[in-house]
Amino acid sequence: MTLYLHPDPQGSLAAAYVEAFKTADEIYALSAYLRDWKDFELASECENATLIVGKDFGITCKQALIDALAWRQANQGIAHVYVAANIDGFHPKIVAWRCDDTCYLIVGSSNLTVAAFESNYEANIRIKISEAKYQQITEWIADILGRSITLDRAWISAYEEAKIRL
Repeated sequence: MTLYLHPDPQGSLAAAYVEAFKTADEIYALSAYLRDWKDFELASECENATLIVGKDFGITCKQALIDALAWRQANQGIAHVYVAANIDGFHPKIVAWRCDDTCYLIVGSSNLTVAAFESNYEANIRIKISEAKYQQITEWIADILGRSITLDRAWISAYEEAKIRL
């Protein structure tokens, strides 16, 4: 188990996310909101990279969504971006991935934001999990996907971003 307590001048949580995306055969990232999007590099072996973000309170930034769409386009057929449009109270902060035959999970308080990686006080853990637990998580994600929509420019245009400062 690895514990990430932030702020951390080494940026270890951000590095863990970069490593997860760069090594995963399959990866799922869920964030209650998205303020920024890093163009995560995917492993050449990656078959599926799925991002699901929330829209509650208008906290998610339109520019972050546009950047996530560009990432999806650059990784066409592998990367998928969804918004939990039909879920009120969408609040997970989780990354689950498989690399070779090993499954991992990062879970904690951090949304996918620069502030979470650099300045916020956050607590997260990274652990290896069993195939059975990974399967349980992906089944939970499948239920979320059933209540989500594929993100597109039309949805972004209609979305009302809150005028807040975080």
